[in-house]
Amino acid sequence: MRFDVGDIVKACVTKATPNQKLGLSLEERSDCRGDSRRRIFIAEINGGLFQKLNVPVHVGDQLLEINGISTTNKKHFPRGLKDVKKYIKKEKNIQVRVRKGGLELHDPIYGG
Repeated sequence: MRFDVGDIVKACVTKATPNQKLGLSLEERSDCRGDSRRRIFIAEINGGLFQKLNVPVHVGDQLLEINGISTTNKKHFPRGLKDVKKYIKKEKNIQVRVRKGGLELHDPIYGG
């Protein structure tokens, strides 16, 4: 299946145990144009379930939601990326919503 930059994609994986590795490295970026919201991007996919199951999530995609919770939700993720990682680690069923291509990790507006 082919996706275009900006397409929104949902993907699900179920871990055998809550601590099973997904194989995702995440990176948090803020908009240098004065937008205080921090955004989370897929920085690397290195083995784990996402690669093994050929999930349509790729480096450069922007992570929008996890299990229906926005990654910018300060109530659930007050410390941003740190809390997102903690949440992903403890959950067994993971549903993500990503924006394909997101913005490139090294785009100047994100400090790259």
